[in-house]
Amino acid sequence: MKKSYNKIPFLTIALALFVLFSFRVPAQTTAGEPFIELQDIVSPTPVPITQWTYHQGDVANAFKIDFDDSGWQTADPNFNWGVSPVCWFRNSVIIPEDMAGKAVWMDMIVDDKGLVYVDGRMHHYFHWYGKVFLTPKAAGGDTFLVAIKGLNSQGSGHLVSAELMATADAVQYEIDEKMEYLKPLTRIPYQPVNQWRYKFGEVDGALDPALDDSSWDLVDVLHRWEIENSSCWLRKRIVMPQKVNGFDISGSAVTFSIRIDDSARIFLNGEPKPLASGKSSSILLTRNARPGDDFFLAVKGMNAARSGVLLGTGLTFSKLQPLSDQAADYLKEITSLKMLLNRIPNPDPQWGKSMILSLSDALEWPAAESQEACSRLLGEAEGLLAPVKEAARIYPIQIKGPYLQNVTPNSITIMWETDTPSDSRVLYGSTEALDSSACSQQQVKIHSITLTGLQPETRYYYRAISGKLSSSKNSFRTAVRRDTPFRFVIWGDSHTNAAQFEKNIDRMIPYQPDLAVNVGDMVLTGSSYDHWGHEFFIPGRNLFKNTPLFVSLGNHEYGGYGAGNRVLWYEQFFTLPGNEYYYSYDYGNSHFIHLNPHTNTPFGILPGSEQYDWLISDLNSEANKNAVWRFVMFHEPAFTEPLLVEHLVPLLEKHNVTMVFSGHIHIYARGQHPKPDGPIYIITGGGGGSLSDGRSIADRAQTDRPHFEKYKAVHHFCLIDIDRETLNFRAIDVHGNLIDELTLTK
Repeated sequence: MKKSYNKIPFLTIALALFVLFSFRVPAQTTAGEPFIELQDIVSPTPVPITQWTYHQGDVANAFKIDFDDSGWQTADPNFNWGVSPVCWFRNSVIIPEDMAGKAVWMDMIVDDKGLVYVDGRMHHYFHWYGKVFLTPKAAGGDTFLVAIKGLNSQGSGHLVSAELMATADAVQYEIDEKMEYLKPLTRIPYQPVNQWRYKFGEVDGALDPALDDSSWDLVDVLHRWEIENSSCWLRKRIVMPQKVNGFDISGSAVTFSIRIDDSARIFLNGEPKPLASGKSSSILLTRNARPGDDFFLAVKGMNAARSGVLLGTGLTFSKLQPLSDQAADYLKEITSLKMLLNRIPNPDPQWGKSMILSLSDALEWPAAESQEACSRLLGEAEGLLAPVKEAARIYPIQIKGPYLQNVTPNSITIMWETDTPSDSRVLYGSTEALDSSACSQQQVKIHSITLTGLQPETRYYYRAISGKLSSSKNSFRTAVRRDTPFRFVIWGDSHTNAAQFEKNIDRMIPYQPDLAVNVGDMVLTGSSYDHWGHEFFIPGRNLFKNTPLFVSLGNHEYGGYGAGNRVLWYEQFFTLPGNEYYYSYDYGNSHFIHLNPHTNTPFGILPGSEQYDWLISDLNSEANKNAVWRFVMFHEPAFTEPLLVEHLVPLLEKHNVTMVFSGHIHIYARGQHPKPDGPIYIITGGGGGSLSDGRSIADRAQTDRPHFEKYKAVHHFCLIDIDRETLNFRAIDVHGNLIDELTLTK
């Protein structure tokens, strides 16, 4: 294996550190403290790619350049292709003239995964988010044949978006490209299992390894059967290989896992294994794998409603997990470090070169002769990051925030996250001189500084500072007095499409709201650290730095944690009133209540529970009774969950709640129940995620449920103006069009 830069000579390190400590940026001073102001994150302008030809179902050779798709239909992004497990898309992507000379790539989102090909060659596999690197230096009119094999494992498949992006920064492009090609190493412990013998219905003796199943069908992952309240059988003999993904697995513990909609029962060598709840089941095959060992698996798949689907099957080898974790940590470190390149003025060119050299070294991993050699290779690659890591220590980049939390008439909390541990300082004041400060010397990555002793209804200016780096100068207003008019924005379901969410955020900012309120599904998977930055804090940054943010938990925040469990990243990233999972606050003459139905499944807030008792107490509180307007927020629409209908709706009516905001269904809808004096129910699920079919609302509007007078599948937000005893409500789409309006008076 070629190794030309495993070690950096001493003089090279000395030179890099000299450059690091002497590079020049325009230092500024406020209240006697020197700092460097971070550059704002600038999102590239996307160019939508439309008019895709598509075909539902698998088609041989659909990725080839000379494939004839003239008989296919056409569709634009935000296209729902239904329950088919496969849908092909093809497009000749032409580089616009204004991207000439730039590095160009394509961002795509497919629900829920796909394979992408460029000019007949496979580019990569992706889950939800795909990034296709087309050229480091484009010429106007360059054409690339892009084919996407969309894969749908449950619900409806969806081509959410496809957009061309360009940058003049060739270094950033090369770093991102190399990172994408290193991602397979993070999946190295997993081996998918396909080619199952399949039989629909009950089969006598199906769990017996000796049964002759040679006449059964052969099926792969995403096989679907359409009969409700039915079952099927899947059978396969697993033989332990010598190597998996190029690495020896002798002595490894091996786990078999399967996901079936709705559930599965596993039999190993004819013996039943414990029945798991939910779609996922797994069993330990062996604690000490030996090549040639075999295991016979029989799986009974059960479907209760709609379609039964074989969502996924595979083997996981524990011996390879440390290597996967090492690769994931390395990529996470690169992700943070590359922020130095676009947030510090005049960055040292050596930083980008060091990251490219490091990634180039790491990408030699397929030639490693053993797991240990691959681990050493990654360690050596990480060593090449020394100059950049030293820079990050001195200049801790703010990778999230600053953002505002828990505003009251006399206090507010300012939060941000840095890529390396550092101190926390806030300079602030009622004038731009910023003559006050609050600080903590504790070395942390997630920073939280609470300012107290503030004046009500007062504009303050501030900077968030860690190490030598400061945010831009931002501002906030403390909570207003009871009779002062105020305005808030509210939305939900911004997950999965950061670009669309940022467009929505940019549409909200000119209205200068006093509060920003979210009703859940901020991110695709709450347990994924990366999603919190990519999907929520970065696209929302320009609103959150000047507008206090209050959020609710959605089912996707519980992704990876499970209903009823703690959502750890939520706890770390937010400072909210009460216990934070459900809470209330007052603003002006209004009372706000955020609830959390996800403490159990099916979703609901049950009598006798801690949350239910707290809610009764809050609804009976003087703060709620004295409020002119009462707002309640929770994620799932009340009339779509039986437990909410039974236990929560009567409380909302009894205590004269003005408006109930939810999301979950990706549309806008408004209705009232009961008329004419009951709460007004708003579904505001169009924050940025892929849109739903509005007909689903009509199906739910039965005689014992609120009749939704308005519904529209569109990206949007809601804007509420409170002026004493007058409430003006508007729903505004991402293009600025008014889609609904309502005025209430007391």
